[in-house]
Amino acid sequence: MCYVSVKQHNSALRFIRLLMYLTLIVPPCPHLQLRLLYTASMIVYLCLISRWRIAFNYHVDYDRLNDTVSYVLDLLNFVALTVSHFVISFQLIWQSRSSQIETQFLHIQNVLYEKIGHKVNASRSRLITNRVFRLLLFRILILLGSTVYNNTSSNESLLLIANFYSQVVLILRCSEFTLQSALVLIIYQEMHEAASAVISRLESSRCDTWSLHRLPLKHIACLQQLHLLLWNLQRDIEKYFKRALIVLMLKFFIDTSVHPYWAYVNRIQTNNVPMQIWCATEELGILLEMCMPCWLWTRCDQLQRKFRAIFHGVSVDRRNEQLNTALLRVSAQLGQESCEFTVGGLLTINNNLLGKFLFGVVSYTLICIQFWITYTTKMRLEAETEGGVHQDSLNGTTI
Repeated sequence: MCYVSVKQHNSALRFIRLLMYLTLIVPPCPHLQLRLLYTASMIVYLCLISRWRIAFNYHVDYDRLNDTVSYVLDLLNFVALTVSHFVISFQLIWQSRSSQIETQFLHIQNVLYEKIGHKVNASRSRLITNRVFRLLLFRILILLGSTVYNNTSSNESLLLIANFYSQVVLILRCSEFTLQSALVLIIYQEMHEAASAVISRLESSRCDTWSLHRLPLKHIACLQQLHLLLWNLQRDIEKYFKRALIVLMLKFFIDTSVHPYWAYVNRIQTNNVPMQIWCATEELGILLEMCMPCWLWTRCDQLQRKFRAIFHGVSVDRRNEQLNTALLRVSAQLGQESCEFTVGGLLTINNNLLGKFLFGVVSYTLICIQFWITYTTKMRLEAETEGGVHQDSLNGTTI
């Protein structure tokens, strides 16, 4: 049997799970005592970091007493990171369903091979899986490098380490979702090729007896079953990543809107080059993390349309009742079930979301910068006015 793509997928997921074990995000065994211990440790850690962070017992690159805009954005960014860390860690500890999803993937590939005889393209599946791996390694290495570089130029090691750990939690969860999306795309590609081969055999046997047509008809029924299994799997993935994707999208939007703002403020006030490099690398990393799932689900939707068009274009032996019935069933099922992947019904993961996301990020970044310019100008004018009034009073006292 040819289960290469599923084996590669399982190896990739095992690697991500190993990283989660090593970073103490999830317990190595699903025992109740370990889950309670990891949950309590995670809550205590987040409470201690939040208490130290909100107390501002460290240096910041803006005037915390007078620059209200930067102060609010700083707290907003930290709250989003903390909430995302808590939601994702809690779900990984108590609501992990990765093993059930892997079983469903294996069952789909089993049906595809045993009932239709279609072998998976190992090189193509390896290519897609390697892309996700490279993105994961690139993201972690860039984050590690920027954290080390900022640590050498500042003395806020605790703040940088806490931020790095929470970001790793988010990156691993996003990479797990990207891997699941990649295997859905691989199965769609294999189903499209299998359907093309079945219809080709049906077209080539138009002059043969009806007994030779029965095998392609059975394969059409199997393809309908496969599509239903894959659609149910997509809904399970959607439910499994629902809460995690909601907080991830919120965190990504806040980060990508705030990072250009912080780079601009640092450039104007302190010209902190390590901080500007960190903002630029984080902006690039988040956009790359979003581009991959959006591209994968856009490709899945395109393949879904091509898969449906294959059955609509059958022209051979359309007077046969059994063939027409099989084609009508497949067409009705494909017409009712779309390949859209939504984030809790709020957003649809595709290239359109990426365009809207970038437009919103640019708009809110410009709004934040305009607020900061207006606020700082107002504060400077008030300070100059108070200084002039104080100087006039001193001159009057002297006279």
